[in-house]
Parts: sequence; structure tokens; C-alpha cells
Amino acid sequence: MSFDWPFDAAEDTKLSTMISIFSKSGYEECTDSDIEEGFRKIALYGTEDKITHTARQLVSGKNRGKWTSKLGIWFQIQHGDPKTIEGTDYGLVIKYLKMPFP
Repeated sequence: MSFDWPFDAAEDTKLSTMISIFSKSGYEECTDSDIEEGFRKIALYGTEDKITHTARQLVSGKNRGKWTSKLGIWFQIQHGDPKTIEGTDYGLVIKYLKMPFP
């Protein structure tokens, strides 16, 4: 699967750019990582100036409510809370976004 950068988006990793890109897919800002019925959430990591990583909440199945991340070229992992992978590699969770999910 390939990903093309949105044509009308700035080509950078600023928080404002990432929020703009995700909002075009139906995401809106939210305040926490708690599971909400009918929504899928993502967590954006980094600093206010640069996004370094994103994690996605699982919304169905036996792992419902857990989070998943792709660690660069390494493994895709699952973790119970977005903050468990905070640190020097990815930074801190700085923003949560959610979108309706059937």
C-alpha cells in the first residue's frame, strides 16, 4: 500500500499540518485516549512543532480499546495506553483525534 501526500497540504510534519490532513479524513480533536462508542481515535506524538509518530486505537475484536503502532521499519505492536511508548524515540502524546466509526 502506498500513501500519496495530500496535494493541498504543506509538506511538513508540523502539528497544524497533521491536524489539517486528518481532519480532511473526518477526524476532529478530542481530549483523551478513552474508548468512545462509535469513534476511532489516534494519538499524535512529538512536540508542538513536529509530529514523530502516530498510534491508532483498535475499535473491535478481542483487543478493543488497545492501541497499535508501527515502530519504523520494525514490528507493529499493540499497547494498552498511548503513553506507554512515550520517550526519546517518539516524544510525548501531544494531541488526540477521533472520527466516527460504524
